[in-house]
Amino acid sequence: MTLISWKSGAAAALLIALTALVLAGCGSSDSTSSSTAASENESTQEATSTETASADYPAAEFEKLIKETQEPPSKWPGPTSSPKAAPGNPLVFNVPSTKAAEGVNRVTAGLEGAAKALGWRFKSPVNPEGNPEEVAAGIEQGIQEGADVITIIGFESKLAGSAIEKASKAGILVTCVSCGEDPANFSPTFTARETPFNFAHQGEIMAAFVAVDSGGTAKTAVLNDPEFPVVQQRYEKWLQAYPKCTGCEEVDHQDFTAAEIGPPLGEKSQAVLQSNPDAEYLYVGFDGAAEAVAQAMAQPGAAQAKIVSFDGNKANVALVGEGLQYATIAEPVEWTAWAAMDNINRELQNEPPDKSEGSEIPSRLITEENAAEYEDEGYLGDLDFEKKYEELWSTGHTSSAP
Repeated sequence: MTLISWKSGAAAALLIALTALVLAGCGSSDSTSSSTAASENESTQEATSTETASADYPAAEFEKLIKETQEPPSKWPGPTSSPKAAPGNPLVFNVPSTKAAEGVNRVTAGLEGAAKALGWRFKSPVNPEGNPEEVAAGIEQGIQEGADVITIIGFESKLAGSAIEKASKAGILVTCVSCGEDPANFSPTFTARETPFNFAHQGEIMAAFVAVDSGGTAKTAVLNDPEFPVVQQRYEKWLQAYPKCTGCEEVDHQDFTAAEIGPPLGEKSQAVLQSNPDAEYLYVGFDGAAEAVAQAMAQPGAAQAKIVSFDGNKANVALVGEGLQYATIAEPVEWTAWAAMDNINRELQNEPPDKSEGSEIPSRLITEENAAEYEDEGYLGDLDFEKKYEELWSTGHTSSAP
């Protein structure tokens, strides 16, 4: 979710000439039938050996994981009852980790839209740019402005623990959205918990997709940003699932930081691919970074690989549709923001958080085959979640129908 979108030039500048996969084969013929038969037998044995190696992964398990992300929800997975919107026009003061991140901005937009639907005030004036001291300062500003609620986006709560404690002691409800933390590790002063979303599961799905897509022989290079917990969770789960494909290999791994997004990351991606010409796939930690990598690949003579990433940002869905990015696993981060605001509404009225939300919020594997479905708005979960929550907050209930 902490996706940093980097734009450079018009979309037309991202036109790319993908290199052809050249299948080189060699063979020889002999004047004798016995030599020909021996050669054919050897070729058959080699093909059988290759087929066995490429099938050496849990195909059924992996294909099931992929299928999970290819079907829309059959019912509403969120709550069906709720207290109505808390009265009193409470102020929600938002502290994002950075405003340079498209994923973070999407969460902010979701929080703002939900606050409006609830009839509450919303402010998001600070931009910490990933600096823990500035996050703490933003929380302090929220205290000074009389916030009833402080939301933090994409940031480890422990890095701003003292400021969170101060806000909590002032009677302010503090919660973290898209921080990717285990609730057990949250600051003990949090008075509301993040609505969980199973980001780690996306890493497992991507491992399955790459293994199946390659026929069990994938050679993958990795570019990951461990700064962000949700990004690291995906990669850790990838590391658990990918080795199940014994014919697959991670040929290189390089970490990067948010500060490198843009030409520096493009250069790094090219260095990785040039050093590993056998890499067929390039795993990138999140879509904002993948956009910069796609830009670098679009240059004449650039090294090529199939870019796979996460989040389903609108720009990246377009790249997938154009064949410039191979796949993205998308999540409706706006939905997680509305779900978090639903829990905030409950806690403001001394109601327990809803337990039906979180990991059931759907993800979607987007490839060139289905990208056109989501190019206009990006992936928003295939359900009108806003309508569902608006009904909950106005009437106290909604149906489980999708």
